[in-house]
Amino acid sequence: MTSTVSSEKSVLTLQAKNVLYLTTLTLIGPVVFVLLFPVLIYSYLLNIYTRLMKAKLEGGKTVLVTGAPHTKGLEICRILSSAGHRVILADMEKFKFSASRFSTAVDKWVTLPNVTKDDKEGYMASVIRLLEEESVDWWIPCSHTVTAVIDTEIRVHMETASNHSVKVLAPGSVSTTAVLDDKILFMKEARALGLPVPEFHEITSCHDVVQLASTGIFKNRHFFLKPLNPYSEDRVCFSRIPDALPELTAFLAGYQHKISPDSPYFVSEFVKGNEYTGTVVAKNGQIFMFVSNPSSPMQIDYTDASSKPQIYDWVSKFVSAKNLTGSLCFDFMEHPVTGAMNAIECNPRLHSAIVLMDTQREQAANAIYQALEGYPRPSTSPTNNNNLSSLLYKTEPVVPGTSDPHVYWLYNELAKLWTKDAANAMSRIVRGKDAVWDVKDPLPFLLLPHLQIPSLLLHQMRSGERWEIVNYCLGQLR
Repeated sequence: MTSTVSSEKSVLTLQAKNVLYLTTLTLIGPVVFVLLFPVLIYSYLLNIYTRLMKAKLEGGKTVLVTGAPHTKGLEICRILSSAGHRVILADMEKFKFSASRFSTAVDKWVTLPNVTKDDKEGYMASVIRLLEEESVDWWIPCSHTVTAVIDTEIRVHMETASNHSVKVLAPGSVSTTAVLDDKILFMKEARALGLPVPEFHEITSCHDVVQLASTGIFKNRHFFLKPLNPYSEDRVCFSRIPDALPELTAFLAGYQHKISPDSPYFVSEFVKGNEYTGTVVAKNGQIFMFVSNPSSPMQIDYTDASSKPQIYDWVSKFVSAKNLTGSLCFDFMEHPVTGAMNAIECNPRLHSAIVLMDTQREQAANAIYQALEGYPRPSTSPTNNNNLSSLLYKTEPVVPGTSDPHVYWLYNELAKLWTKDAANAMSRIVRGKDAVWDVKDPLPFLLLPHLQIPSLLLHQMRSGERWEIVNYCLGQLR
């Protein structure tokens, strides 16, 4: 009876939270619209002019971008559109109200079937049909976690079973993507190359943890249980595994129903230090764009971390040794004494840190061109069209400007004004730059909080699914 009452209270609390968010965003929406109305008119007229100019540019490609709710998807659309490419944006039906689809950088929007636990065929067939019917030259998957391997399967199909040739910014094989997407397999690969990673041990049950404890591994050392499921509630739990059997037994009682071959965890050494990411765009082991930034389990603001060259050193060795292609993100923990970067995982997809390239769109577009075509884009300038130097490879990767401002999402920062982080949040708002705002493309900034997020909240109200945070960076509820 107590459990039932507690469950009902939990549902009511969730619904109240949904209603509060929806009411707040609804009330603020008209005010924001009025304030931005002159900018919207300016943007509309500028969009007409831009599309006319784009049609006159030579060498433009037809590009498919997937990953509409994420800011990284919007950023890629803006980067490519600014270089004169025709941009098609597509994503699953549940994200059809994504603000990015209304961007002036997007020439066409396509809704795809949802990927579910039991059905990926509809999504795959729709992407394949879209690639063929639109004669897409490039496909850049700013993938969801659930579609990372699926997108590579589609790439393999296009290369082996389709008459249409399309270049894809993703690893060249399903097995490569699967290895990179698996924390254990990735760290095994890194360890085999002599690159630093935390000590780890595979387990399939709580009994395996007890067996490890019998070797004395947990004595005077901090190990924790890490889930392989990226959406697990234990993703940000770093509780130390006890060494003494009585305490260990009590500790594992909370995991008896969680750890199994179908719900795998592993034992990982806890490296106390700062967390960073290193993101690359590469082809055949050569890096053309590199972005690094301080990170955290819930990353919602970004700043450049070029002052940490150890990140690039690690990433470049791994990418080169494995001859990797695609957009890849590596997560690191910095050793507090030695400064060594210990890789903790890899995500075979573009990272949101790409927003740090916003002031370097031309350079980023050229880096993507090289990664997909295998050579630099010839200069469109009349004075350089016949200049052979314009076809030379760039030997150093494109990176963000070191003096660029801190990047944030305004509504994330506004929510912090009622917390102990209020002073820092206000400083970021004043000194930094919103990731979505662009005076030439203001609609996504308006519609992310007032259309995209409300549509997801309404879905949650109907489905009863739980959420803990509104993440404006990913444009999703988590």
